[in-house]
Amino acid sequence: MNLSATPTWLRLTLAVWLMLAVALGGMIAWETKVSRDTSIEQAGDFANSIHDMTMAGLSSMMLTGTIGQRELFLDQIKELSILKDLQVIRAAGVSSQYGDGGHPAPVLDPAEKEVLASSKALISVERDSEHGHFLRVVKPVLASKNYLGKDCTLCHSVPEGTPLGLVSMKISLEKVDATVDAFLWKSMIVATLLSLPLIAVLGLIVRRYVLRVLGGEPDYAVDITHRVAEGDLSVHIRLQPKDKGSLLFAMQAMIDNLTRIIGQVSSSSDKLNNAAGQVAATAQSLSQSSSQQAASVEETTSSIELMTTSITQNTENAKVTDEIAAKAAIEAPEGGAAVNKTVD
Repeated sequence: MNLSATPTWLRLTLAVWLMLAVALGGMIAWETKVSRDTSIEQAGDFANSIHDMTMAGLSSMMLTGTIGQRELFLDQIKELSILKDLQVIRAAGVSSQYGDGGHPAPVLDPAEKEVLASSKALISVERDSEHGHFLRVVKPVLASKNYLGKDCTLCHSVPEGTPLGLVSMKISLEKVDATVDAFLWKSMIVATLLSLPLIAVLGLIVRRYVLRVLGGEPDYAVDITHRVAEGDLSVHIRLQPKDKGSLLFAMQAMIDNLTRIIGQVSSSSDKLNNAAGQVAATAQSLSQSSSQQAASVEETTSSIELMTTSITQNTENAKVTDEIAAKAAIEAPEGGAAVNKTVD
């Protein structure tokens, strides 16, 4: 299965479902463990009751002189379905004082030896091919001045706290296992039935949220973003029906606006190029006119210079004429006088 081709909303839903499954599985496992521990604790309480009941019965049989019925009494207790094995073992001191009761002392296993040596009860969960899964309980019987209302030290002549024997039993845990397994399967079925509609609703919510916010798959939105970033404004975005507020809708609006702005900038650039051409032509025309005006000014300057020269010459000529006229005016009377003398 190619997960990359799976819709993102479905991947998110599956991830949430897996986390929910892990959480529910952990809770169920924890509840199962608590239930099993509670059942084993109850089995331990039952073992304590069997221990007290057995020792109370045997003590009563000793006091009433019916201890010969010991094995019958123990066999009756062993008939309990939950009890796989029960042994009452005398300590060496009791056997030497009262004998073995017609039964040779059994061979003690390591657990029983440990209990007699330490005077401490041993409780453990074990399993074997004969008895299956069971709770092994080995409890010592200690001399006490008030054990079930009786003073043990009077009959056995031993210090208080001395081990008088032990009670070893195996409590079946098959019913406990069956009950716990049934609880486990029921819990798993209930959790599955409850989680399926919850996951379905969650999937719809996630899908709606993703489509409403992004407008499509995140991978598709990323691809569109990269194409726009590379300058490709020809891309057309596939939008969901009635989509008016998603990310992809906004990107499509951005692409449309950019396309429009770029078109306006291109049109303005063309107009600017045309205006620049006109300005260049006008500048060239002005340059030609300026050259022509400069030539005319130069010609005018030359004409003015010629006129200035002519005026200067005329002025000089006028001065000469004036001098000649003045001289003529002086010489005229003299000429007239000479003519008169000549006439006379």
